[in-house]
Amino acid sequence: MKKTTFNESVGKIHSLMERMGSNMTAYQATLNEEMCIAEASSKSRVQVSRDEILDILDKADDAQNETNRGLFATVTYVKPENILKTKRSIDTDKLNTALGNYQDRSEEQWHKDLSAFSTTEKSNTPNPISAVITTTRYHLRWHSIKNYNNDYSQYRDGLSNLRMSHGIAIQTDGTLGDNNNQRQSFDATDAARLNQTGNLARDYNMAKLVGKPKSTAYIVDETGHIVSEIPGDVMWSIHGKVSPRGGVEAEVKKQLADQPEALEAYANAKAELDAKFNPKNLLFDRTLCICCSVDGVSYYYINDQLVSAIASKSEVNVNPQEMVEIAKEQLGESFEVMQGFAQ
Repeated sequence: MKKTTFNESVGKIHSLMERMGSNMTAYQATLNEEMCIAEASSKSRVQVSRDEILDILDKADDAQNETNRGLFATVTYVKPENILKTKRSIDTDKLNTALGNYQDRSEEQWHKDLSAFSTTEKSNTPNPISAVITTTRYHLRWHSIKNYNNDYSQYRDGLSNLRMSHGIAIQTDGTLGDNNNQRQSFDATDAARLNQTGNLARDYNMAKLVGKPKSTAYIVDETGHIVSEIPGDVMWSIHGKVSPRGGVEAEVKKQLADQPEALEAYANAKAELDAKFNPKNLLFDRTLCICCSVDGVSYYYINDQLVSAIASKSEVNVNPQEMVEIAKEQLGESFEVMQGFAQ
């Protein structure tokens, strides 16, 4: 067996086992069983374009909703990370703890560079790692745009009613400036839509995830080429703060400040709503690959024209060909350029 074929087979098996091993409820596991069996017994997946796989998934999702069955898919997304620039902004103790977890990799260049960086006394010393991108794999119960809109409507109505039940935003029917950002349909199928920034994107309700997302971090050089992987906890030790999602809105905290019991009740009720609706808008340019099984057939899409900056506000993009190789490894599939594939 050729090395490439062997690696593809191993990748396919690993991908399947990983998704089968995700934490699921008994109901989710039952729904997912058919997909896993089909994928395991399928001789090969069918490579399709982006719009084709979205059309396949959306049509199958709408049909299966009528019989209360589930359809699952895996989406891999690429984005640049917020890497801190100098030593003064980095928690050295946190960095050293993370590096200490990988003493067996102390000869790798990233480990050497960060170890030397952590011992320097000058606070303005630049971080030797300036750019990191991550690929994150989301295994989720697929939902069409119509079903996403239904999820949003239920969330919006529930949140509005919750606010008004506490005497908040009565004049605006429970609205505090939140809304479903404007979307513009791009084609007749509605598979692709322009988001509020004018970019082609897709809305997902991440409350429908199965298991936890799986992220892999890669150091990228100033030309956009991938240098090497870097462990996630090491990457996070040099990463800027991330604002948590959800929680109680500032206006609600202000109005219920003198009613601690009401504020607690509001927070608990809102947490229940947030658990059912967690919106995320993923750009098509940064969507690396999608795979699924529908009616016993396995399909996959790889984006050979991926566009993702290596850092915020950078004009340099990560090398798309190298990202295709990562997708092939994740999916355990070969790739052939298709006519009009990434249009």
